[in-house]
Amino acid sequence: MIFNYVKGQEKHHTKQDFKTEYLESLQKHELEFDEQYIFEELI
Repeated sequence: MIFNYVKGQEKHHTKQDFKTEYLESLQKHELEFDEQYIFEELI
């Protein structure tokens, strides 16, 4: 079960990137956060 989930992530993230999915999940579960501390953009 977990193997299949992980296996499908590359295909899944062609539709929605991880950052967007993660932020939507935080909002969906009404968790407070400050986006500036969640991700740091790499140069």
